[in-house]
Amino acid sequence: MAQPVVGDGEQFFVALRRQLQFYLRTWRFAGLLAFTLAVSLIVLVLEVAVFGSGAKTASDYLAGFYGELAVDAILVAALLGGDAISMDFGSPTGYYMLVQPVRRWVLLLGRYLAAFLAAFAIGLVYVALGVFGAAYFFGVGAVPFATLGLSVGLMILFLLGALSAAFSFSALIRSPAVGMIVSVLVLFLGFSIVDGVFELADIEPWFSIQYAGQAISEVFSSTISHRVVLGVGRIRVITYHPYPAEAAAIMLGYFVLFLALALLVYDRKESQG
Repeated sequence: MAQPVVGDGEQFFVALRRQLQFYLRTWRFAGLLAFTLAVSLIVLVLEVAVFGSGAKTASDYLAGFYGELAVDAILVAALLGGDAISMDFGSPTGYYMLVQPVRRWVLLLGRYLAAFLAAFAIGLVYVALGVFGAAYFFGVGAVPFATLGLSVGLMILFLLGALSAAFSFSALIRSPAVGMIVSVLVLFLGFSIVDGVFELADIEPWFSIQYAGQAISEVFSSTISHRVVLGVGRIRVITYHPYPAEAAAIMLGYFVLFLALALLVYDRKESQG
């Protein structure tokens, strides 16, 4: 009697479980979590023991504490997703994976969900420490939980968009190490430079996911304008700040377009081994 064929759902959860095990086995998840925890704890301890909050309200405190959350999320997404697909083309064991009776889109989506769950867990640690600091300085009742929910929702969209971009780079590049490096350079350094250049030219960088990521912390502030001009005359600095709905649309666009690109490239790419 022929053995039953394993369905796509089962294959999906196998890919999900193995990718999570890979993150744990390589200490990548533990390392990123420890780094995020250490940095945020150092800031929190210094505020509590030495400097104080420096904010007038819990919302102002959270706006400041979460100011680097988008940067941390980009690095986490790049390091978790930058080699998720290229490992199948740049490592000897990857070649054996692709000859198995499993659909590539199932394999990719399982790994994608694993990367998101790992990244989201790390992001929640950052969020929880910020809430603890706001509650310590201003009381639990002062924490703006409704705005916090909006911020976490934007963080989720941001992680999905950044991971989609990292997965697409990973699908285009055969070397796992190069895939991670390119993801970090493009998502972190590349967009930082491009955003700065466009703002110097007084052009809103609406296409940038890093620009959209500012909204994660800025939803707590009611004083930030969409376009801010500092200085007078020829000497001036212009910065743009996205509206929450605009930021969500940019993140959603990255999520859909880059994930579709990753699926397309991964499905058509040939394994040479």
